Amino acid sequence: MMTYVNLHAMRLSGVKVDYSAARVSTSGGYEVEHSAVVDVHLGRCHEVYVSLSIEDARALLAALPGVLAEHDAAEAATTDTTTGDDAVDAGKAA
Repeated sequence: MMTYVNLHAMRLSGVKVDYSAARVSTSGGYEVEHSAVVDVHLGRCHEVYVSLSIEDARALLAALPGVLAEHDAAEAATTDTTTGDDAVDAGKAA
């Protein structure tokens, strides 16, 4: 299975994740094999979802800690306003 999504949306909020095991269904007298997938649902009113192959879901899982660490570092850098002489003065005041 190939993972694919093309989306441009604004103000999506919320996320829900579902797992669907591999299965075989019948459609029009034919057996159809479905791969195991992870569905990521985004939004509430206008739902958008991404179906990931198990391999791509594992790659996403492996990448998320690094991405979140980058975000945390960037956020910390923008909120840290105590630098240089201010840090020394703050220490003397205590």
